Amino acid sequence: MDYVNMSIADAKAALDGGSVDAAFIAGEAAYQAKQQGYHMAADGEGLIKAIIAVAVREDFYEKNRDVIGRYVEAQKRVGAFMKDNQDEDLQIVAEELDLDEEAVREMYACYDFSMDVTDEDKKGFQKTADFMLESGMIEEELNVNSLFL
Repeated sequence: MDYVNMSIADAKAALDGGSVDAAFIAGEAAYQAKQQGYHMAADGEGLIKAIIAVAVREDFYEKNRDVIGRYVEAQKRVGAFMKDNQDEDLQIVAEELDLDEEAVREMYACYDFSMDVTDEDKKGFQKTADFMLESGMIEEELNVNSLFL
């Protein structure tokens, strides 16, 4: 098997176009694939934990703490809006992703929108890094604790 690095959207398009036999997809792309009748050969259960993070270089962080602070505050406002206005939030997301609200509601339950990085999250990041090393997706071992400022 050959691994080709591409975005989720590109992987889904390649799957739809028949230029790949399998693809790593997630979120709305995985939901749409399921609706289209694709078969899930495997999932990350027990291998990786689906955690999303925003990363910046340390030098950027040091030079732009004000920008990072504003970004974090904006994320907090978005999180509060999502919590306080869930129905409106689901409607906005459904429109943006061109999905029905029930699909978005189903996927919404799969996500943790907290901005707190827990020890469990760090273990999940490490498990993902280890999986990527073992499967040849990255070439060098990574201690994920070195990623957090």
